[in-house]
Amino acid sequence: MGSLSKLSNDYKIKEDVEVVGKKFASGTYIWNMFKNDKFYSKLLEELDEYLDFINVVISTETGGDDQFKKYFYEESGKLVDETRILNAHTILNSILRNDDMIPKMLVMKYFLEVLKPETVKNARYRIISSINIIATVFTLSTKRKGSEIIASKLLLEDWQKGVREYAKKIIQDIPSEIGFSKVIRENGKITKESGLHAARRYYSMVDACSSTSGSVNEEIFKNENITSGDKNMEHFLINREYSYTLFLEDGKTVDIEINLPKKHKKYISTIANYIIMDSQLNKQLKNRPVYEKIDMMEDFISEMGIKTVIPSAESQKHYYLIKKYFYDESKYPKKRLNDAPTKVKKKKILREYYQTYFEDEFAYLSESLKDPDMVFSAEIEYELKKKGFEVEEDSFVIELDNVFANVTAEIDKKNRKIVMSAELFNPATEDEDGQEIYHTLIEQVEKEFTARFGKEPELQLSSDYCEGCPDESVSFLYAFEPDIQNVDDFIEELDNISKIVTGE
Repeated sequence: MGSLSKLSNDYKIKEDVEVVGKKFASGTYIWNMFKNDKFYSKLLEELDEYLDFINVVISTETGGDDQFKKYFYEESGKLVDETRILNAHTILNSILRNDDMIPKMLVMKYFLEVLKPETVKNARYRIISSINIIATVFTLSTKRKGSEIIASKLLLEDWQKGVREYAKKIIQDIPSEIGFSKVIRENGKITKESGLHAARRYYSMVDACSSTSGSVNEEIFKNENITSGDKNMEHFLINREYSYTLFLEDGKTVDIEINLPKKHKKYISTIANYIIMDSQLNKQLKNRPVYEKIDMMEDFISEMGIKTVIPSAESQKHYYLIKKYFYDESKYPKKRLNDAPTKVKKKKILREYYQTYFEDEFAYLSESLKDPDMVFSAEIEYELKKKGFEVEEDSFVIELDNVFANVTAEIDKKNRKIVMSAELFNPATEDEDGQEIYHTLIEQVEKEFTARFGKEPELQLSSDYCEGCPDESVSFLYAFEPDIQNVDDFIEELDNISKIVTGE
């Protein structure tokens, strides 16, 4: 007996196969392969029940409705955890309202084999989390691959195992699979809401799912899908009004306002346009240009911390890149706008920016969001600059008031590390007898570092890269895990060692 592994979008097999001694040619509808004569009548009955189920999902606002809850009773007669029911409704509703047909196969399978029986057995309802990962990535991907794989998983005898394994595999490839600049449509139309729904699906999935195990934090998923409350999805780059306003110093009186170029309006319906924000702070941003929003956001973050301002781990990462391209490296004409003598001149300057530079900056952002290395670098770069580091070629440098010089941080994207180093100069270069003092000093500093971090630092002597030169200095290096606290600890230890060396 052959195995069936490929199925087309219109439910035809894509290879010759033999099932229970009977041969079927490529192009045969899968329905014609069922031996049971009553298959079609049973199929129609089940399809009728499935349509009723779809109607319940679409017509109920949340999973809290009794019509929906009735599908989630376990063998013991106990209702499934209510948070899981709410999340299941969110997932099913998102898939059913989307135009894509392939993910709806997953929903049908889930209904017929998990929910339709009189009781939900052995917590099988939890497969909905894996279905969510597969459906979301399929819908938001620009590659549009996976239809054959999804179909083949559903034909497995242990289809749930196949679905779980596939979901675990693809969650590890996020965000490279996602089309952050892909324009999301509903019923073939670009709307202000279609991209918002897509962004909510993406953020809640990534924030709630472990990329290593595929397990789901149900509370995080539920909270990020609540559309009212203390946080919401913000149209951060392109706003609902398709206009941008500059205010006077009071923050209320309109100075100038321009309309967004028509060619940019489609980008409102892209994931790159959104971040999850504190609702009250979001209101204060209004419809300012993104550069001006970031100016305000940085004040909020300094005062309250980024976790309060942007209560989504994935949104925080997106913000780091947004700040990089639309603030740090942006062509936004801040100074020219401030110096412009008239409102007419200001409008002209602002329009020029949106006509000339905005689309390129948006493209840089969208491409970088797909690159985990770029996302990692942007996050570390943001944190280092907050600590007072300045960019110098490929490193970040900070000046400290102690015996160490050339204190640098380098971002090792490949190994996901922060490499910290500090240079200690030889205090007795001209004195041959002083070399013993210098080596004693090196040993003392190395001992202090080792005591603090539990491992010896890597040493780089200046004589190593200058043949025949005296030892003028030595650099102490550590490759740390990418936690900014490690940077703080390194700098703190430099100060501690400095006091020991100078006897202060």
